[in-house]
Amino acid sequence: MVTKSTSEQAFENAIALLKERRSALITAAVTGQIALEEMTS
Repeated sequence: MVTKSTSEQAFENAIALLKERRSALITAAVTGQIALEEMTS
């Protein structure tokens, strides 16, 4: 078994966090919690 280096683990944690935030942002946009019109102008 190969152990992961600290940087590899940090990278995987960062990717997981970004995926979670992306999902939350999409959900907020779809449910109307974010006014997208304000962001496009």
